[in-house]
Amino acid sequence: DNNALAVSRIMGITHYNINKRLQIMRTQLGFKTTTGLVVEFINQNLINNKPMNKPWHKGPGKISTHSGVLVDITDPQVTDIFPIDIAVGLARECRWHGATKKNYTVADHSVWCAIEAESRYPDDAFLPFKVLLHDAHEYLLKDIPTPLKELLPEYRKLAHRLQDAIHLRFGVVLSAQDKQRIAEIDERALEYEWHNKVTKHTGWELQWQVSADLFLDHFKRLCKHPFVITPNQTAIL
Repeated sequence: DNNALAVSRIMGITHYNINKRLQIMRTQLGFKTTTGLVVEFINQNLINNKPMNKPWHKGPGKISTHSGVLVDITDPQVTDIFPIDIAVGLARECRWHGATKKNYTVADHSVWCAIEAESRYPDDAFLPFKVLLHDAHEYLLKDIPTPLKELLPEYRKLAHRLQDAIHLRFGVVLSAQDKQRIAEIDERALEYEWHNKVTKHTGWELQWQVSADLFLDHFKRLCKHPFVITPNQTAIL
């Protein structure tokens, strides 16, 4: 009947299968029609956009990472943050909302900026690591184009919250001078990318695995505090 058809569409399963399930539930629960069963389905959280037996639905604010850790972006915990997840997430996230001539990722951008920091400020041993992580929150929150970001005040709050947790996790403290230098290098990167990645492509196009490995190589070289790359790993000093 129509109720069965509606339930089947919401749940994303075939009309035949939902009818079989409804017939069984009618017998078990004593309903004469499917109308009462629809209410029962809602009470069991089987519809209302909550599909059955789908483990990737974790709840509001919960995002799974490459390593399998579940991060609550509304209240990120430092113990849930790992370099491998940041590296893979950024290496699979395109810069310029994918408008570059060839694939160019946030991980590529971050490594470029860290190298630029070493070149511009060779006496500041801590700056390159801070620059490497300046877009790290995008491993979960994506690289949102600035014109869109300006329309999403809640996104900015989540981004600051996650970025603060990442900084705390890896011992990063930003001074006013750090922020000014990071903004300067990021602006230089925009100019470089516009001329070398957006309007035309120069240089190598890296596979995401290579981008992730390069990011991790720089992370290991530049981080000044003990860290673990993946969950259940012994700390690297």
